[in-house]
Amino acid sequence: MSKTKIVIPSYEEACALTNRKPEDMPIVAHLPEKDQKHFIADHKLAVIIEGTNKLIDPTWKADFGNWDQPKWYPWPIQEKDDTQPSGFGLSLRGVGITRTNADVGARFAYCSQEAGRAGFEACRQLYIDKDLNY
Repeated sequence: MSKTKIVIPSYEEACALTNRKPEDMPIVAHLPEKDQKHFIADHKLAVIIEGTNKLIDPTWKADFGNWDQPKWYPWPIQEKDDTQPSGFGLSLRGVGITRTNADVGARFAYCSQEAGRAGFEACRQLYIDKDLNY
């Protein structure tokens, strides 16, 4: 594992890195509030992950036709505890490498294991909003 600290950009910083405007969010006003959080979190995570990958390796782009290219994804699990008795908590089981498949969203691939770990920790609430909001 690399000893270099991975810096995860904020949404606004990631927008600058990926030539986006932070105010260009998905239109969700017509959706129920719980669904709005999901789609906003989905968008923000995709932008932050793309920005993170550009900071680490500006030439890296997930190539889903290349089975030999490593792609890393946080693999969170829901755990029940005293504060989340229903199991609504989210903790990181690991950051897995995978071949091209449909287990996770393609836009959520990190270029390194370290980036996947750091990204999950920095964006935990976005992962909760995206995946556990239903």
